[in-house]
Amino acid sequence: MNLSTCATYPPLNAISPVEDAGSVEPAPRPTRIIPVRNGLVGNVCDIFRWENARDPAAIRLYHRHPFFELVWISAGGGTHFSDFDAHPFKAGSLVIVPVNQVHAWHYRADTRGFVLLIPACISLQIGRPLDTALVLPLRSEGLAPVVDVPASSWPTIDNLCGLIAQEHAEQRRHRDQVLRSLLDALIVECSRHLPAESQNESPAAHITQLFVEAVEKSFTNCHKVQDYARNLKIPEPVLTRSVRSRTGKRPREILQERLLLEAKRLLVHSTLTVAEVGYQLGFKTPSNFGRFFKTLTGKAPRRDYRNV
Repeated sequence: MNLSTCATYPPLNAISPVEDAGSVEPAPRPTRIIPVRNGLVGNVCDIFRWENARDPAAIRLYHRHPFFELVWISAGGGTHFSDFDAHPFKAGSLVIVPVNQVHAWHYRADTRGFVLLIPACISLQIGRPLDTALVLPLRSEGLAPVVDVPASSWPTIDNLCGLIAQEHAEQRRHRDQVLRSLLDALIVECSRHLPAESQNESPAAHITQLFVEAVEKSFTNCHKVQDYARNLKIPEPVLTRSVRSRTGKRPREILQERLLLEAKRLLVHSTLTVAEVGYQLGFKTPSNFGRFFKTLTGKAPRRDYRNV
């Protein structure tokens, strides 16, 4: 999947109200995708202060990276553009950016905080992958990736981020073990502030998370709900009832929405032809892809497609 360059397209039309503030810098005018960058220094995580970002202009352009990004905002604010949606953030916001999420930032000059870059393959001591702890609860409930933390908990998150930054910088013995423990504590603290509906641990919620995770891993080569049910060893009627009770949507709708999102990403951000996008997403012929796309959007796919 080549997202290193893309066609020029107009600025996004969903700008946060914070843009009206006098100290806000210009809205992003993304014209290309920044090449995927690793950016990781340590084995456990990298961390830096928002105000010390190495390339602040670059994050105003759409980009993605092969690791989790966890951003704690302690002052200022702005808008996080995630694919084709805009999510405002402010002091006390926790912004969760999944692996390979196409995104950009629009922020005020006085914005402060911490940015953590965490490997996708990291194993946490809390017994759950980071994706399961923070990303899937929001994704499976269709919730925004920006979580507002109560002011009473700001010092705790500030202190944990500060300790991680200090340990990361000092290069002392057993650094990775200490960093892993501190990161575990931070993830647990952050998970406590996810919306209540995302914390439901009922069987239906668990099944929904399993399904959403499976779709994320296999949507380009598995287009049938019955195949997901079989691979998850869950009867298809049970899967359908569980997903519908949690999301209000059938599993097929979840799968179609994920395929459509990736189709939009590729049509806007990549240099692939329409036919190549279809093949990338697992469609056997361009006509099959065209029918799928038009059924869901009412429009035929185009290379310069955007914001439908």
